[in-house]
Amino acid sequence: MESRKNAFTLIELLVVVAIIAVLVAILLPALNSARELARRTVCQSNQHQCATAIMMYVGENDGWAPKNFGNSPAHGDLPYNSLPVRWVEETVVNPLLVYMKTTSPMNCPDVRFKNPYRPSTYIQHLGHYWSSYQLYLIGLGDSWPGLFLESEISTATRHWDNNEPNKIILAERNQYHIGLGWGFSNHSDAGGVEIFENTLAEFNKHIKGNNRTYVDGHTEWVGPGKMGANNSAIDDDPAHARYSHWGTNRPWYW
Repeated sequence: MESRKNAFTLIELLVVVAIIAVLVAILLPALNSARELARRTVCQSNQHQCATAIMMYVGENDGWAPKNFGNSPAHGDLPYNSLPVRWVEETVVNPLLVYMKTTSPMNCPDVRFKNPYRPSTYIQHLGHYWSSYQLYLIGLGDSWPGLFLESEISTATRHWDNNEPNKIILAERNQYHIGLGWGFSNHSDAGGVEIFENTLAEFNKHIKGNNRTYVDGHTEWVGPGKMGANNSAIDDDPAHARYSHWGTNRPWYW
């Protein structure tokens, strides 16, 4: 009698393929979530390293943090700057490199662009700066209090003795340009990318959260429910953002 050959039938193969497809569909979102969590954790660690360097600088400079902002082109030795993504090389980056040794902690691994980077051009009244997707917030309220949209400024002042423990020193970039329909979020549903949406409400739907570090040294992850003015939830009203460097047309959240 002729023996039956050991082989899969077409139906059996289709069943196996279907089972594999189901397993992939179940596991892929979990793997993506784990990957995102890992990048978020590295970003949080990098931010904490920057904060440690800042505090070491403060300890050796009579309680003063590095200066990054000025409100006038003729403001003496303070650089003219109102954008917290710009870390002025001469007054912030170079002093902190004494403690960090590298600009890598200024990086957020979720961002898809070169990060941080030093533009080759020299900006009048600002000098050289590094563009980072981490926000240097210390002293922003000292130089630009009128650009804050919250009733109590959430960012730290340059002198540590004047700060409460819950004042924010570093955060991440979440910014929208109403006129251009363009924005950026370090941790959006597509990662750290440019986001093109016609309205602020549509842009805000992409934001997943933000790492931020405080005067007392701790770093935490917060969701959109605490990133608006005075720790409120973000919404479709730009006046409820924390800060805007052009009327209410450039809202920032952290």
